[in-house]
Amino acid sequence: MSKKLQFGIGLIILVVILSMALFPSLWTRSNPYATEGMRSYVSEDGTFHLEKAPFKPQWGIPMGTDELGRQVWALIVYGTRLTMTLALLIVVFRFVFAIPLGFAAGFGSLSAQGLIDKLSRFFGTIPTLLLCIILLKMDYFINLTKGFSVLAFVVLLGFVGFGKLGVVIMERVTGLLKEPFVTGDIAIGKTKLQIATTTVIRHLIPEIIVMFFLEFARVLTLLMQLGLFAVFVGNVRFIEDTSNGNVKFMDLSYEPEWASMLGAARNHLRDAPWLVWFPSLAFFISVLGLNAFGEGLKDLQNGTLKLKKPGKPLKIAVSLILVAALFLQGQQFIFRNFGFEVVPIALPATDSSANPVLIGTPEAEYATELISEALSERGFTPLSGQMVHTYTVLPGAMTTGAKVLVSSRAAACEAIDLTASTRFISHGNHQVEGVFISLVDEDLYQITPEQIQAKLDETTLYEGRKPILLLDSTFYSAEAIYDISERISQYEMVGGIAWLTTEERLLDVKETQLASTIPVFYLNRDQMTPFMEPSGNFISFEQTASITGDTGRNVYAVLPGTDPYAGEEAIIYGFSYNALTSKEAETKIGTALGIVDEAIKNRKRTVIVLFFDGTLSEATHGLFDYAAKSLYSQKDVLLYMDLTRHSVSSRQQGVLLDQRQSPISRYYAYTFSLQLEKRLNAKDIEIRALANPSITDQLLFQTKGFPTMVLDIGPYGKLLSTVIKSNNY
Repeated sequence: MSKKLQFGIGLIILVVILSMALFPSLWTRSNPYATEGMRSYVSEDGTFHLEKAPFKPQWGIPMGTDELGRQVWALIVYGTRLTMTLALLIVVFRFVFAIPLGFAAGFGSLSAQGLIDKLSRFFGTIPTLLLCIILLKMDYFINLTKGFSVLAFVVLLGFVGFGKLGVVIMERVTGLLKEPFVTGDIAIGKTKLQIATTTVIRHLIPEIIVMFFLEFARVLTLLMQLGLFAVFVGNVRFIEDTSNGNVKFMDLSYEPEWASMLGAARNHLRDAPWLVWFPSLAFFISVLGLNAFGEGLKDLQNGTLKLKKPGKPLKIAVSLILVAALFLQGQQFIFRNFGFEVVPIALPATDSSANPVLIGTPEAEYATELISEALSERGFTPLSGQMVHTYTVLPGAMTTGAKVLVSSRAAACEAIDLTASTRFISHGNHQVEGVFISLVDEDLYQITPEQIQAKLDETTLYEGRKPILLLDSTFYSAEAIYDISERISQYEMVGGIAWLTTEERLLDVKETQLASTIPVFYLNRDQMTPFMEPSGNFISFEQTASITGDTGRNVYAVLPGTDPYAGEEAIIYGFSYNALTSKEAETKIGTALGIVDEAIKNRKRTVIVLFFDGTLSEATHGLFDYAAKSLYSQKDVLLYMDLTRHSVSSRQQGVLLDQRQSPISRYYAYTFSLQLEKRLNAKDIEIRALANPSITDQLLFQTKGFPTMVLDIGPYGKLLSTVIKSNNY
């Protein structure tokens, strides 16, 4: 190999090391502190898979992961800074002590000569590696924090190595003092200090620079050897096993550093050899580059290697590269630290802004056309076949208007309007003047018409009013409430059924397609407290419904990712476009498209957008159609963000965030939900989970294994936008 080529290779390696240390984010978008100890997915045949780190090299993680699930490539890139800084400090420490001692010994100081000689003999007798292992394996050094651990390494490794370096400097100073130009300085009366600072140092600086790079390579080699014996900076020492009274530690470091990677990987040489290969390769290339560069500098000094001066074009190119690197680093800082408000997008009005956008209606068909057009303008293509997928349901009805007033028999108590907090189980057109009959203490599974009639006989019914049964939903699931309501509604004496429930559960209720000739609905238990006892309080109830069709329309669209390392990994956003008025639907769709715009900005992964029909009722929900199909690889879905409950009301105070279906084994979804929760807590925003998750809330997690986050972000779209950006790696 020619000397020019050797020097060029060393220079390139040095530049790469320097760029990794200064601008690590230019080399990888992965977080070196991100752990993924477990990974789970459901294959197309329905088989559940659970994998444990370390994960072998594969598409997206070219060097695999360590036993905590951290990407090896990210650890190497971000570990360059700490590894090189540690080696640099050790080398500087050695030179700081070796240069003055070497100069003093070279000028004849007996004490300096004696100290250097004794240190050289001592460390020549005891292997440096063995001594460092014995000392740094002591509990005192192992338990040090990162800062003090670095200090201990610098002092100890610097002390054990500066003696040999002092001998070299002493010999070079002694040789220079015999040169004619030095004897001339002595003859004209210069002092030793003047000779050392003006003559000797000037001739020694080029050699010191060469020695610096060669010493740097030796220190890196020593750090690599120590790493193989689990001696590294910031050893956390997790307790791995305590069986039989013996405490076994797992040598591990949270800090990305090359030696610590070797120390933690030595137990995985057989089952995960990549944990040893790649950190060792990083050390090997770095030592090779430093030695080649140092030898090249020596050849330049000796005159055996001659290089042309860099021309003007080369200087300009290097300057542009540095400016571009700084610009990209600054841009990444901006992208990481600023979020943008999710702004609703205005869509053309439908023929009648008062018409509801319900399943099977012309307004719903028109809405899907608008959604498809808007997504196509943003570059989306159909996920499968056509962008609009149709499915069939039974024709039904949906409540589009209601008025609920409750009053007490006591004349002093005015009627209370409970319309806003009423949720309907049945559908239909009803107008009822009723009186409450309390059955909150009865076993509803066993109750008979005779028992209900006995309760009615205890209460004086007012002329023209029908009995409305007041039931407690506390101990019954949504399915049980449906079945009980269906059975009791068939009793002739019953005029209506009111289920008492909590405010949290009311927020999660979806209208069912219970076909009933009487009204069945939920009421807020807290608001009904004044009317609970005795039975006989009044209710005025009106309910109007619109007929829904038998054809639902979902929109399935996909926009491929831009990062080849992300492979087919995808984030799915699920929305609803149904509303009781076309104007409300426009705002709902516009807000959803605003979130989509934030999701696709500078995206790395594939973005899939699903707009579901029939979401106002559990029985007609379009999610069942998607769940029945296999339109995308289940393993590649990192997160399904269920925004079908998203509200367009600016009066909403809290946020619905249910992350129970984002387990730690699905790292992306798990960390995404935690980051969003952290930002909401920082703003003192109330967070609530689903009090009673419905079938559709859990459907994709249970049937396809999609990690799911149910979310209604309300007016806090900016926070969601910020979290989306921070997870766009």
